[in-house]
Amino acid sequence: MKTVLIVEDEAVIALTYKRALQNYYITNLVATGIDAIDSVRKNQPDLILMDIMLEGDMDGIEAARQIQNISYIPFFFLTGNTDKETKELALELNPCGYLSKPINHKELVKTVNSIIL
Repeated sequence: MKTVLIVEDEAVIALTYKRALQNYYITNLVATGIDAIDSVRKNQPDLILMDIMLEGDMDGIEAARQIQNISYIPFFFLTGNTDKETKELALELNPCGYLSKPINHKELVKTVNSIIL
């Protein structure tokens, strides 16, 4: 079974993503960039769903950058922050996708399927 790490600081949203992705094994639900990096080191998921605005000092863009330095794991950004500057910074990391919140769960599943199936 393919594995997914969900990095989302809003617990209710993270749980809805987990429910939508019931055909995948969710390695972890984490709310900070540091926890995302630690989880990648321990679990090596097949895909990372990365929110941009996270709890703590590290945002999702920086967390994704640091993860890319330790392992190549495809990821895509999920964000409510759609300003041009943030999007440009995120796209510099060559994510597999960039979805704006609110996320349609069918679109989420379709995106995940297109990346890791």
